[in-house]
This record gives sequence, C-alpha cells and structure tokens, in this order.
Amino acid sequence: MKASSSPTWPVIGHDWAVQFLQRIIKQGRTRHAYLFIGPADIGKRQVALAFAMALNCKEGDAAVPCQKCRNCQLIIQQRSPDLFFSKTSGSNNTLPIEEIRRVGAFLALQPYEMRYRIAILNDFERTSALAQDALLKTLEEPPPYALLFLLATDESRISPTILSRCQKLRLRTIAPAVLAEELTAQYRATSDQAHLLAHISGGRPGWAIRAMQDETLMETRKNAISILISSMSQNIAQRFRCAERLAKDKKSFEETLSWWQSFWRDLLLLSVDPAHPSTNRDQQKHLENLARELKRKEIVRALQATRKLSERLALNLNLRLAIEVLLLAYPRLPRYHMTTE
Repeated sequence: MKASSSPTWPVIGHDWAVQFLQRIIKQGRTRHAYLFIGPADIGKRQVALAFAMALNCKEGDAAVPCQKCRNCQLIIQQRSPDLFFSKTSGSNNTLPIEEIRRVGAFLALQPYEMRYRIAILNDFERTSALAQDALLKTLEEPPPYALLFLLATDESRISPTILSRCQKLRLRTIAPAVLAEELTAQYRATSDQAHLLAHISGGRPGWAIRAMQDETLMETRKNAISILISSMSQNIAQRFRCAERLAKDKKSFEETLSWWQSFWRDLLLLSVDPAHPSTNRDQQKHLENLARELKRKEIVRALQATRKLSERLALNLNLRLAIEVLLLAYPRLPRYHMTTE
C-alpha cells in the first residue's frame, strides 16, 4: 500500500470515507461490522486495510496510522495473526459456509498482539443464504475486540438482517483527473499512460495500478473488445462457436463482460452526443464508426442484454446458453471489419 491523495491514510481518493472513519475512531464510536460497497477494484480492500491500521497502530495519533510500526507493517503485508482474509471456492467463487464458520471461530479468540481481531470477507455478495445465516450469531453477539469488514459489489444479494447490523460505506469511482494525478505522482506513470488508464479503468484505482504492473491486462481487455466487434460481422453459427469458447472460463468471461458493457455504454453516449468523452479512448475510431453504423435502439438492446447477463452471472446458469442468447441480441454488421489500430 502506497501513500495517496489522502494526507493521512494510504488510500487513493475516497477522502469522505477516510474522514468519516477517522471521526468515529476519535469519537470512540467504532461499530463491530462494516460493509464496504462498490465496483470491483474501486479500493474497498485498500480502505478496509487502512481502517484496520488506524485502529491498531501503536505509534499513530488521532486516527492517523504511522504505517511503520509492527502492527501497521503486519497489516500492510497482510501477515498479522489477528487479520483474517476469506477464501472463495468452486466455479462460482462462492464463500462456503465452512469459511463463515472459520470466521466465527477466529473472531471468538482474544487478539494475539493487536487491539482488535479483524476478519475481511471479500465478494460477500457471493455468500449463500445459509452461510449468511451462519454469520448472524457472530454479528448478534460479537466480542468487544472483534471487527468484521464485509466487501461487496451488490448489496441486493445480502440478507436485510445482515445489512441492518452493518455500518454501510458506499465507495464511488474516482474522477479520472484525480486518479491520473496519483498514478503520475505515486506510481511514476507517464502523463499519457496515467490519463489513458484513469479513463479506461472507469475511475477504479485498483485496476489502473494493476494494469501498470501487468501489461497483459491491457492485452486481455483489447482482445475482449476485439471479440465483441468481430462478433457483429459473424453469422449465427459463428456466434455459437464464439459462445462455446467464451464459456470455458467463467471468471475470465466476467471480466470480458465488464469491458463489453463499458464499450456499449460509450457507444450509447456517442450516439446521443458525438462530442461526449469516451471511457475507451484507445478505441475511439471504432466507437465513432459504430455509432454511425448502428441504430440507437440496437445499441440500447445490446447494452441492456449485457447488463442483464452481468447481473445473472452469480446464479447457477448454463453459461454457454446464456452467452449464445447475449450474442444473438447483438446487432449484425456483415460489412464491418476490425482494423489494426
């Protein structure tokens, strides 16, 4: 974790959330459970870890972690015996009930060397109803030293009973200009690289930082968009074969679907306002061409179908059939061919 736009916590953006959490620490009003909600790679885990540092720092003052003491370093390195990170399993990357029971057992023990024992459960919306019920006992009768941080992208899949027992913080995307400035200042990105990643990421610092560290992420994204554009010149048989290939790796397809949704959104905005700035700046030529070629109702239909499948991916569905239905909802432009940019 690196320093950031926040002068006090190692967090990029989300100043309002940092200030809110600092205030409750200073006022001694820390609750036992927090729910951090926001898109993937928005910084939920970063804020949760910084909060854990502020609560357990040995040297910091006024809810400002020093980031140097043993507790801070153990949290930064994610090696503290008083810190628990959940692990998903299965093809749907769900949080099994056995993992939730381990959380309860972990939080029941006294802290080993920190002030609090903290369990961080990622992708909590993927937890089954049975597993969420198992967590209620921990939420209803928490030891005074136990804290639970739930990270989720969709609160609608979380039990209302659990929601009522959590302090909710909804993290928003970061303005591209702010994110670009941080990428340049803290991660030594060039100005062009920082602005491109800030826009492509949709204001999600986690993805932008990972893309700087791993060039394959940009290639994967470019390939996903290439598949989408190519599908519009394909017949039904070709689209079915494409669906068969995409269905082989559900986790990879989830990411592909997110890029498709971003691309269709750009197309819709361009069809309304040709001067609207695109998120996918490096695909501007294709976006402008397709915005002229396609009818707005075709773009809307494709975007709605993409969003619908994105919302249903967590369900136990026939993925190949679902992708086939999606591709059939996409418009067909037999004469449109993708060119190398």
